[in-house]
Amino acid sequence: GGGGGGGGSSASAAYKLSGAAGKLFVELNKFRNSPRAYAKLIDEKRMPYYDGELLRLPDSSDVLVAHEGAAAAREARDTLRALGEMPRLMPSAGMTRACLDACGKDPPDAVRIMKEYGTVHGLRQQCVVYGLKRPVDIILYLLIDDGRATRASRKALCSYDYNYVGIAVDKHAEFGTVAVITFAETFDDY
Repeated sequence: GGGGGGGGSSASAAYKLSGAAGKLFVELNKFRNSPRAYAKLIDEKRMPYYDGELLRLPDSSDVLVAHEGAAAAREARDTLRALGEMPRLMPSAGMTRACLDACGKDPPDAVRIMKEYGTVHGLRQQCVVYGLKRPVDIILYLLIDDGRATRASRKALCSYDYNYVGIAVDKHAEFGTVAVITFAETFDDY
């Protein structure tokens, strides 16, 4: 966590994410600034590392099960190549508190918990990633969205409708880490 918060249409300009959540926030907005660069990252940092239904992450001991093999990565790459720059997301103190609370739940439900910290208007979405630590790995994982026919995580990251974000990264007993990200069209912190 860290930073101030409160009042006005969601994030106060003073609110800043720090630590692992801050790094993930920077990576998320870096992606939204240049989706085509992440299409290139998928080509360079994912495509060569598929081994059937396994993805062996480069520069890491992490091995992920890829239910669709490289097909979801190819689809994500093609989607990102067609996208232009998206609006920068603003951090929300209330949404971030909800994400942190959700990290301790199984399964996390930050969208429900957000109502304890503010008022959500319009669209909202949650994304959860277990076991990955590097921000770029988390973003690529959500963009590829392997095994989910709806591609809800990819759609959330690529949506022009969302303006505010909450992010928490915490320890997880089974997977080591959990990252919870919430998106909202509008959020008014209490």
